[in-house]
Amino acid sequence: MTRMEDFVSKVIGNGMVIVMFIAVCFGTTRQLGYVAAGSSVAIIGWVAYLFMKHPESFKRQKK
Repeated sequence: MTRMEDFVSKVIGNGMVIVMFIAVCFGTTRQLGYVAAGSSVAIIGWVAYLFMKHPESFKRQKK
């Protein structure tokens, strides 16, 4: 994984934590659901991108 991909992974992860915290503390249940759905889509999209870009990283390691 490149430095940029590592940085984007951290931004996505930390951003979701911050937005989820704000939604839990100050939002309604509807807003919390939107944040959870958006976070799920972001994670699935990012993992799919990494899988397409680096498929060798996702192969099982032989012991």
